[in-house]
Amino acid sequence: MNLDSVPSSDGKSIAFQPSAPEDIAYIINTSGTTGMPKSIPLRQDGLVNCLLETRAYCNLTEGDRLLAITNYCHDMSVFDLYGSLISGAAVVFPDAEREKDPCHWAELIAAYGITFWNSVPAFLEILLAAEIPHPETAFASLRNILTGGDWIPVPLAKQIRHSFVNARLTSVGGPSETTVWNIWHTVTDADLQGSFIPYGKPIPHTNYFVLDERGSLCPPLTEGIMFVEGMGVTPGYIGLPEENQKKFTLFQGRRVYNTGDRGMYLPEGTVKILGRMDQQVKINGKRIELEGIQEVLQSLPGVCTGAVLVSDHTKALTGFYTARTELDPQTLIQQLKERLPSYMIPAQLVQIPSMPITQNGKVDIPALRHMDVKPLQKAEPAAAPDSETEAALLTLCRELFENPDITPEDDFFVMGGNSITAIRLLSRIRQQFGVTLTIYDILNTPQINQWAALIDQPV
Repeated sequence: MNLDSVPSSDGKSIAFQPSAPEDIAYIINTSGTTGMPKSIPLRQDGLVNCLLETRAYCNLTEGDRLLAITNYCHDMSVFDLYGSLISGAAVVFPDAEREKDPCHWAELIAAYGITFWNSVPAFLEILLAAEIPHPETAFASLRNILTGGDWIPVPLAKQIRHSFVNARLTSVGGPSETTVWNIWHTVTDADLQGSFIPYGKPIPHTNYFVLDERGSLCPPLTEGIMFVEGMGVTPGYIGLPEENQKKFTLFQGRRVYNTGDRGMYLPEGTVKILGRMDQQVKINGKRIELEGIQEVLQSLPGVCTGAVLVSDHTKALTGFYTARTELDPQTLIQQLKERLPSYMIPAQLVQIPSMPITQNGKVDIPALRHMDVKPLQKAEPAAAPDSETEAALLTLCRELFENPDITPEDDFFVMGGNSITAIRLLSRIRQQFGVTLTIYDILNTPQINQWAALIDQPV
């Protein structure tokens, strides 16, 4: 097709207007941390810079295959589409009814020889939790794994490196206001022995500045606020002049964006992110960094992921964590006491089946706040399962949620379920019963006895 002369419906040619680097490539909406929607326009030169640098960094060619599992509302999906387009690579889309099924992802990786994976860390955790047989063979075609949008816990990075033996693992980051991603770090063996994965180094034509409260550069190993400058930075939020005035400023004559993140430069020139400015809390006059506690919690033996929050009522710290096996919370608290001051020790640690995740792949803090951490007290004895399928599902759910008190009538959400847990449940149902349910079956008919009826219904 000659794009210089495309006929319209009336037979006349459509003349394409030339575009300029400063023209807008796309607009993405994000709620940020305030809950207020913001429309962010991103320029063509910033997008092209990100695409070309990533193509070179990952050595993408027409022989590559990308698996597009990121929701198109998330800016990481921009690279799936345009990154493959400029590389001549193919994009593989999952079936609509199984788009969140990790077993389906594994099937596509094997069937199409997927070489490039791009997602939030939570999706990789889900894929690993599906316990695909012989992962070193099933995932042998993967050679690049990019993951961002949230922190990568060191235990998860270890699992990824162990299961995807031929792939290079790269952490990517940067706010949506700076075009897809603009900082990256290839995870090394040395990183896996530490307590955190570095944020990384800026991509070309991008600069990160760590500034103190006076707006001066911080020396290495000194905490400050992170600002970004470069061609990927948005011209500004649409229709929000006050927000633009607050988030954009000048530093050394350059227009920079205030990320709202705290960080520092390490001696070798790598950036370490320390958390959000709005995650610093004060309890009994002590300033406490929730991410610092979370980092230590996630480094404890057996812990996969963790999150820490402050009770709105008691102002006590509560920690939530996931693990592959049951861990004694009191033992973990004792281990925390060996590494943290007393005022940073959570009053309670709660093990949960999976960390609640927002649509954009970040830890869902409001969901944690509304989580009932106390076991449900049954007013009456639970009814016995009505069928073998129901009994098997009951056992499966008790194991998945690590709660022996679950009954066939319990609601999925009351059990502590969320979209991530639903995906894990679907995977296990498919493995155990050979039946493919959808995530809508789990969410719309949320009881074990209802799932049993769906599984047993005639084909």
